[in-house]
Amino acid sequence: MANNVFGDPITDPTLTQSERARQALNTQTAGGKDENARMFVRNLKAQYGNGVSALCLVYNATGNSLTFVESKDWYGQIWTSPFPQRIQNGQWGAFLHTKRPVVATGSMAAAVYRGRDGIDGNNCDYMMSWMHPWGPISNSVCTQVREPDYFKAQWDKIYSLLETNGREDSDYWNGCWTSISTGTEKSAMVEATFCTSCL
Repeated sequence: MANNVFGDPITDPTLTQSERARQALNTQTAGGKDENARMFVRNLKAQYGNGVSALCLVYNATGNSLTFVESKDWYGQIWTSPFPQRIQNGQWGAFLHTKRPVVATGSMAAAVYRGRDGIDGNNCDYMMSWMHPWGPISNSVCTQVREPDYFKAQWDKIYSLLETNGREDSDYWNGCWTSISTGTEKSAMVEATFCTSCL
């Protein structure tokens, strides 16, 4: 298991994808795995020091593994620990995204993970994005789930949504549900949950 992924995976092959997803959703805090992920990203922030950043957590309750596909940096960069490359069902992934050195900008970026939808088991892409600006503008988030590679041509649209969205967002598509939230601090937690058949 990677050092920025937390919790025992729920992979019982005798259960359906939907059953595994529900089990993962019901055990989101089991064994303190959520707190371990928070502690990890807070420690990264302490090592990084001052400066606008996003302390990012993503929870997988899809019933299958999620694989990192791509990221988009409008402002800022991933710091020290890379995006988790694989997050199994029932696990948290954690990473820190920071402003760039010496530049008066914030953290504005997105990460995309590939999983399987909750209707027919086809591949789909889950996207989480955030804007923690340098100036007086409020933090915002955006999340969507769509067919594979959908987001490659949508970054301008996502940017516009981040300019108008608030601190919470959710989306439902083809048996998949995703939610995201952030706080008011300049270096707030960004917490996303990706799920299938969870409504």
